[in-house]
Amino acid sequence: MKKRLAILALIALSGLVFVVLFSVKKQEPEKKVFLEKGERAPAFTLTDMEGRVVSLEELVGGSPLYIIFWSSSCVSCKDGMEVLEKAYRKHGKRGFRLVGVNIYQSAEEVRGFVKDVGITFNVLLDKEGTTVDKYNIYFVPVSYIISADGKVLDVYAGNPTEEDLEKVVERYWHQ
Repeated sequence: MKKRLAILALIALSGLVFVVLFSVKKQEPEKKVFLEKGERAPAFTLTDMEGRVVSLEELVGGSPLYIIFWSSSCVSCKDGMEVLEKAYRKHGKRGFRLVGVNIYQSAEEVRGFVKDVGITFNVLLDKEGTTVDKYNIYFVPVSYIISADGKVLDVYAGNPTEEDLEKVVERYWHQ
């Protein structure tokens, strides 16, 4: 009998928690995941691995910019960063522009990862997560392609494959 009462109490409590969570969720405005194509990319100012201050305004211009948001604590991000580094070495001199935005980590935490992977493109640090919030990112890796005039051209969730990245580079940088 006590077991049945305990189960009924647990079911009732679960139902109450569900109702409370559902009603709170209904009152919150919905947040969209990612920015939309054509939307202006939010401005940001971050530091690079050497402590230099870099803004989106400085990075954008002339040709599109590929931005990948990532973390060295993301196990799968290493594969994606290796693919991006390979593409950067292949296409960088022909105009492929790439910057990595590491989230919630310090330069000291990121330095070993960058060295191990052999990253030569610019890595910026979003230690506080302010840029991640502006770009509506809830997981990594996520990539944005930003036009020369600062608008979102495309959004990609997950790691790029070599084949997909070749198509992206061809579409936006080698037209």
